[in-house]
Amino acid sequence: MRLVTKLLIYIAVSFTLAFIIDAYLVTTGVDQIKFSIMAAVRMFTPLAAVITILLIEGEKVIEGLKGYGLRLFKLRYLLLALSIPYLIYGLGVLYALIANMPLVNPIIKISEEYGAEIPMDPNVLLMLSLLTTVLTGLTINTACAFGEEIGWRGLLLDELIKVLGYFRSVVVIGVIWALWHAPLIVLIGFNYPHHRDLVGVSMFIAICIVLGAFLALLKLKSGSVIPSAVTHGTFNACRGLMLFTVDVEDELLTMPVGVLALLSMITIYVILHLALLRGGLHGGE
Repeated sequence: MRLVTKLLIYIAVSFTLAFIIDAYLVTTGVDQIKFSIMAAVRMFTPLAAVITILLIEGEKVIEGLKGYGLRLFKLRYLLLALSIPYLIYGLGVLYALIANMPLVNPIIKISEEYGAEIPMDPNVLLMLSLLTTVLTGLTINTACAFGEEIGWRGLLLDELIKVLGYFRSVVVIGVIWALWHAPLIVLIGFNYPHHRDLVGVSMFIAICIVLGAFLALLKLKSGSVIPSAVTHGTFNACRGLMLFTVDVEDELLTMPVGVLALLSMITIYVILHLALLRGGLHGGE
C-alpha cells in the first residue's frame, strides 16, 4: 500500500471514530465520569485505524502490531520513560519560581475546586498522590496510551520517517495528533477552558510536537512503543497535579499544556536528545 493511501486511511478511521465520540459527548452533555470513560475509549481509535490498515493489507494483526512496536525492551527505557513526566513537572516548577509565579500545594487547590476536605497533612497527601500517579501511569494509563501510541509513534512514525526523516516526521505527527484533539478543545474546552479557539489549538500543536519528540525518541531508541505509552500515560496521570501547582488562572501560561510546560519540555528534550543520540537514532539495543 502506498504511503499516501495508508496515511489517508489512518486519518479517516482514527479521526472519524474520535469525532463520533466527541459528537456524543457534546449532544448528551459532559460530566466528569462520562468524559473520563469516553476519553479512554477515544484513545483506542488510532489502534483501530492501524488494525484496519493491517487487515486491508492482508497482514496478521498481531504480527503487524509487533512490527510497529508491540515488542519487549530494555528496563532502562522503562525507567527513562517513567521519569520524563516528573522531570517536566519539576523543571516547570523551577521555571515558575524564576518567573515569580505563585506556587501552591496542588492538593489544597484540588480540594477547594471540588469542595472536599483534606483528610491528612496536605504535604503527605501530595507525596501519596505522586506515588499514585506512578502506579496509575504504569498500569491503566499506559494501556490506554498504547491505543494511541501504536498509531502515532508506531505506524505513522515508522512510515513517515522513511521519507521525511526524524524531525519533519515529528512535526507532521505532532500536528496531526493535535488536530485529532481539536474538537475536544473547541467544543468542550479540553485542556484550554479559557481558549476554546485557534489560540488553544495552536498551543496544543506546539505541545504535541515537543512531547511527540520525546515519544518518538523513546520508540526509536528502545524499538518499542511501550516506553512511549508509559511516558504518555504517566504524563496524563500527572496532569491534575501539574494544573493546580501554579496558581495562575490562564492555562496557556502554566502546566501541563502551557508555556511553562513547553519550556520545560524543550529543555529536557534537548538534553535527552544529545545524550541518546550518541549511539545513533535507531537503537533497540
